[in-house]
Amino acid sequence: MKDRNYLSNQYHENRDFFYKNGKKYTKLDAEIWDNIKDLERIEKNYPLITHKRAQELFDEYKDIFDDKD
Repeated sequence: MKDRNYLSNQYHENRDFFYKNGKKYTKLDAEIWDNIKDLERIEKNYPLITHKRAQELFDEYKDIFDDKD
């Protein structure tokens, strides 16, 4: 089933270009839109670790990684 929110689906249906909200879009526009939507979905579903949390984990486990030999 197609995701109607993606501009590329509309592009592929209309081939050369398509109009949405009175603006003309090309295949490149559609690919960029897809990439942006993919990134938004990834960030929503898999939140990135914050720098603060990364530092906390590093401090907690640094003894394991310290080379004392």
